[in-house]
Order: sequence, then C-alpha cells, then structure tokens
Amino acid sequence: MNGFERWFLGDHSIAQGNLKSVRLIWVSPWHPWQLLLFTVAAIGWFYWNYLRDGSKPGWKVKGVLLTLRLVAVMALVMLLFQPTLRLVTHSKILPYVAVLVDNSGSMNRPDPHLPQKYAANESNGEGIPEAEVGHLTRITRETALLNHSELLRRLSSHYRVKFFDFARQPATINVPHDPRVLQRYQFALTPSPHPNSTQIGTAIQDAVQSLAGQPVAGLLVVSDGGSNLGPDGWAAAADAHSAGMNVSSVGIGDPTPTRDVAMISALADDSVRVNNVVTLYAEMQQRGYAGKHLTVRLLRDGKPFMSQTVTLAPNNVKQELKFTYVAHVAGRFVYTVIADHQPDEVTYTNNSRSLVQTVIKKRLRVLYVEDRPRWEYRYLRSAILRDTSLRFACLLLKGDNTSTGGYGNLPIKAFPTDEKTLFDYDIVILGDVPRSEFSDNQLEMLRRFVEDRGGSLLIIAGENHMPQDYYGTALEPVIPVVFGPTADPVLTNRPFQWKLTPAGERSEIMQLSSDPRQNLRIWAGLPGMYWCAGTERPRPAATVLAVNPLRSNANGPYPLAVMQSFGAGLCYAQLTDSTWEWRWKVGDRYFYRYWGQVLRALTPRELPGNSRFVQVNTDSTQYRLGQSATVSVRLLDPYYHPVKMQQVTGYIISAGGQKSAIVLRPVPGSAGLYTTVYTPAQTGHFTVEVTSPQNAAAKASSAFIVESVALELQKPELDISYLKRLAAQGGGKYYQPDQINSWVNSLRRFSLNVQRSTETDIWDSPIWLVLFVVPLSIEWLIRKRSGLL
Repeated sequence: MNGFERWFLGDHSIAQGNLKSVRLIWVSPWHPWQLLLFTVAAIGWFYWNYLRDGSKPGWKVKGVLLTLRLVAVMALVMLLFQPTLRLVTHSKILPYVAVLVDNSGSMNRPDPHLPQKYAANESNGEGIPEAEVGHLTRITRETALLNHSELLRRLSSHYRVKFFDFARQPATINVPHDPRVLQRYQFALTPSPHPNSTQIGTAIQDAVQSLAGQPVAGLLVVSDGGSNLGPDGWAAAADAHSAGMNVSSVGIGDPTPTRDVAMISALADDSVRVNNVVTLYAEMQQRGYAGKHLTVRLLRDGKPFMSQTVTLAPNNVKQELKFTYVAHVAGRFVYTVIADHQPDEVTYTNNSRSLVQTVIKKRLRVLYVEDRPRWEYRYLRSAILRDTSLRFACLLLKGDNTSTGGYGNLPIKAFPTDEKTLFDYDIVILGDVPRSEFSDNQLEMLRRFVEDRGGSLLIIAGENHMPQDYYGTALEPVIPVVFGPTADPVLTNRPFQWKLTPAGERSEIMQLSSDPRQNLRIWAGLPGMYWCAGTERPRPAATVLAVNPLRSNANGPYPLAVMQSFGAGLCYAQLTDSTWEWRWKVGDRYFYRYWGQVLRALTPRELPGNSRFVQVNTDSTQYRLGQSATVSVRLLDPYYHPVKMQQVTGYIISAGGQKSAIVLRPVPGSAGLYTTVYTPAQTGHFTVEVTSPQNAAAKASSAFIVESVALELQKPELDISYLKRLAAQGGGKYYQPDQINSWVNSLRRFSLNVQRSTETDIWDSPIWLVLFVVPLSIEWLIRKRSGLL
C-alpha cells in the first residue's frame, strides 16, 4: 500500500494477496429520488440566497460559489452514506511438509559394528566417509543427512516446511524462511533434555494436530524406530493418512540384534499386615540367551532375601516369576528383584526392578451391622471369623447376643455413638438395616468415617431396607448408585450370572482365576441369582464392576457391584445378597476368594508411624526417571474436621538424606486436601514427610521408588520392520538414508487458490474532511473578496 492509498483509506489495511477487484458500496444508501430531491433543494436554497445578494458579483462568480457549496454538502452526504470499499483478492497457499527427527537417548550412540551395506547407504546420503560412519553417533549422522541433502532448501522451493525433533515430546525446530539465509543454513541437532523414551506416536499426533486444517503434502519420520512408550505409532500414522497426510520414514542405525536380559516389572501389595502371606510378582524378558539357566535374587533393603534359578524363555517372550514370603516384621521395606548379569548384554541398567512395601502391625478392624440373620450374613460372618488376623465386631440387631457383646471376636453392644469409637474401625459393613436404627448424628459420623477418616464402607443390599431407606440422608451420596425412596426390586424368572464390565475384568476384586479367560468362564458358570436391587444409575465418579445381563433400564444394565471413592475413603456396594449360593458343589472356593478380595481392596492404606490426623499418599510407589509424582496430603484437626490453610509444607528426603521442601496447595472443593506435583531429578528411594501445622506430634510419611528402566537401551538396534509398517500404515514408503531425495521427488506439488473478500470502511478517511473544509474555505475567501461578507 503506497502513501496515497494509506492516506485515502484512513490508515486501514487491505487483504493480503493480489488485488482482483475494488467496488465502492454504501452501507446506508438513500433512494435515488431522495438524493435528487435533496440536491434540487440544496441548489434552490443556495440560488435563492445568492439571488438576494443582488447583481454583484456576476453570476459567473456566483456559479463558482454555488458549486463549491454543493461539493461541501455532497461530501457531508457521502459521509452519512458510510462509504465502504469491497476488496476482492486472490492468493496461492503452498502446502506444508513436516519432518520429524529423532533425538532420543538411543540416537546418541554410535554403531561401531555397522554392517558395510548400511554404512554405504548412510555414507552416500550423509556425505560422511564410509569408514567413519559407524564411529559417529546416530544424531550426528542424522544432522549430516539433513545438511548434505539440502533438505530444507529443496523443500522450501515448493512447500511451507516445519521441522520437529522428538523424544518424549516433539519440539519445533526454528528454521529460516528468507531464501538468502537458506543457502547458508546448517542444522545442528542436539540430544533431547528428556532422552529416556522414544514416542513416535506422540510426535506424529502432535505434528498432525499442529497442521490441522492446512494442506499437507507429506510427513517424514527420521529415526531408528525404537518407539518404546506413548501412543501406538502405527495407529497415529494411519490416522494421519486418513486425514490426508502421508507418512514416510527413514531409518538410521545398526539393525544387528543386541543381547539383553530385562526385568520389566516387580509388583506386590503396597501395604500388608504382619504375618500376611505375600506374593511378589516379577516379569522379565530376554534376547539372545534363550534356554540358559539364570539366578534371580530378591533383595530386601539391599540384603539377600530369597533367590531362584530359572530357565530363560524364548527371545522376546515375557516370563513371570513369583516370590512368596511371610511378612513377619512391621516397617517399610524396599524389595529389589535382580537378574544376574550375562556376557555381552547391551546394558545392565535394566536387570533389576524395585518396589516399596509397608508392613503394618495393627490388625484390621471390621464392624459388621445386620438386621436379621439372612443367609448372606451367616456365610459371610463365618468367612470373616476364619481369618484370625482380623479384629471383627458383629452386631446383629435382631439377634440374641447383642447385650453380651455381639457375634464377632471383638465385643460390641451397640453401634458407636461417638466418632472416636467409630473411627477406630477400618471397614464398616452395612447389611439390610432399617434407617430407624441410626440417629442423624450416627449417619453423619458414618459419612465422615469415609470422607475424612479415610475408612471404607461396604453396602450389601437387601429386599427390605438397603439402599432405599437411606434416600435423603447424610449417607446417600456415599453410596455409589443413585436410588429412590422406595424399593425397586428387579426380579427374573430365570437365573442371571454376574457379567463383568471391562473395569471388572481388570479389578482385583473379580479375579477368581489368574488366567483372564478362565476367570470369565468361572463367572459364567457360577450359580445364578433371581433378585437384585433396582437403582437408577451409577454415580458419575463410580466404577461399575459387574451388571445384571438380563435386566436394564434407560441408563443400561442394572449394576450389581459398584465402587466409588468418597473423600479420603471408599464405598463398595453389592446390590444383591445371594453370593452364598456360589458355594454349591464347590464349597467355599469362590465365595471366600471373592469376599477376601473385597475386604482386601477396601483395606485403608495406613503407614507405620502415621497419625490418624495426617495422611500422605502418592499416586504410585514406582516411577520412571522423568515422571512426575502427585503428592496428596489430608489434614484433620483433633475433632476430625478438615484443616483449612492457604498452603502446607512437606519434605522430600532422598536415600542419601538430602531434604528438599515442597509446597502443597488446597484442592478446590475438597476441604482438608492438599496436593502438589514433584518431579525427581535422580533415581533412588524417596520419602515424603508432612507434619500437621496444628499438632507437631501428628506426622505422616509415604515412600516411592524412582528408577531408570533404560528403555532406550533395551532394544537400541535399528527397527526396520517397525519403520516399514509405520510407512505402510501412513500411506507412504520406507527410504534408506541415500534415498531421501526420492522422498522429496515423490511429494505432490500443488497449491490452493484462495479468494478472499474484505470490506474496508473509508467514511473516516481524511478525504471527506478535505472535500468538506476546502470548498467552504475557498467559497468564504471568494465571498470576502467579492464584498459579500
């Protein structure tokens, strides 16, 4: 836009591109007859005024004066019309090309034994002498490939280009767009600051998202193909292809298989009770040592604890190990499963995995309240009494032993009337108990037992009272289903078996066999039931584990087993009362296992030395280096009310004794709950400690392990098959490094012609002021010199 145009338009900008047409339009136009009438009236008015001035000056001068006045008046009229320029431009939009280059940990290693064939391919593509290729790191050769092929310059001639480097997350590489700078530009790739994983799927997804809505000629992934974390790269490539973006790949590295023994996982309960039998499960995998005998040791706090000799499974087949022991001593322990080092392993850093386990001395205290001795109650009470590790109080309201201490091994005569007594329990079981048996205060206490104390509530529905009697009470939101004030029984003419939901198939509660397929067969073969409690739907935060496959309402099948977190605690609702029938022909096998797993899942997480008024948790006890830990703290005052503060200070203590402060902020809507995110900078064993600001004696702690599982070293060889399938799923091709120009030539060259119409207001342009002021000024000067003033 030149200076005159800018001045004329009042400094308005016009659409970018080639100007195709310009049209002047009026936003508020008058009808032609209105304009004609106004013009005639203005001429008549001006003529009459000049006629009154007499014969001097002559009409030649008066005609000029009349014209000047008309110009000024018409400028004002035009301004009132709100003149607007409609500009139509057209432009060409070039498509994008995205290049994703891998800078993860595996790319920062050389390939000293690179086969001659691959060395020659890379030498031709990278401009590096063949003898030197294998001695340089992959990222150095990747950089040479980009520079030697002049990829940026060649692509920029016909495309808009985006470069990304990626490991855990992709990051944009800023490249110049000025053609003069492009001639001299050289890439200088550096290893990622987060090199511990390669997430090709994440890189493709983020690149596609950044280009959404734009024309794209193609994507290229330059990598060794060692995708080991994150979304499925093949699926991401297929999605990109569906969106019109073809994905191709180039491989860098040595495809020669490496040898390795990797301990993939170590799992056991975070918290167990003294004298419990504990099973620790470990999973390992190997390449190159199939059939060899290997010693696997279990260390406790770094000291030998157990060991076993295993015969290694075939290559790349996962192998499960079990260590079973009795937790005799209370405390917090670090268990490490380690496989003996083997000759020529690519890395030893993945030969071990660790976990933290807390052994609690306090015996679990369970309170069971039931109205009448129905069959479900009788068999469940017997099952609980058989576990001598439990302290069990059983209150049967219509029984004979209420006055003498109930039916458990812990005396009880009535439901607790104060929080201190109730909060001494860990799990409360409510059967088919009438609402009238509890005061409003007792129901409020029971709610706070779950929400604030962090206890667990187990609901067993019944045909008479549970759950409908508790509609509109303090306990209603704790129960994980929405129900009405009246009973809504669901009856069937033929028996129904429990149908596990996907969440139920994964839940530890529903595991009647360690084999998933056998587990489903067992559930399908259990004796059926004829009744369940009808409810409207599960609550939004609840997890449905099993449903009635024969009866549904508008919200889906009626739930039978539902779990919900509520505040610091849990509530599990079983909406039928016939699990005792599972004993038919098989005895206690499945009935005892199911109920044992229910109680185990509901066991509150307690740590030795913790105060009841301070609870510290992390979202996991095992983290990879680079992962963030979410730390949560719940604070209660001596009356079990939430402590409300602006912030809470805690401390992270490493195995070496280094102490660093963390600040936890309140969680909105959860009084007394505070949280923060902490990212460890090193591996090892860490302890989180928090002291109540209101009571120095109230302390809590939690522990977690940070490990470097060496994902980038477990299989560092070039995975050509992965990259070829990636390209096939993405609608592209796999290229050798010396074929990268073939990829450039395969890209479709096109452009989009875009026509854009914009409207620019010019009513505020200075031209209208000039057309109004200048004629009037000239007219005034002429009149003055002519003696008309």
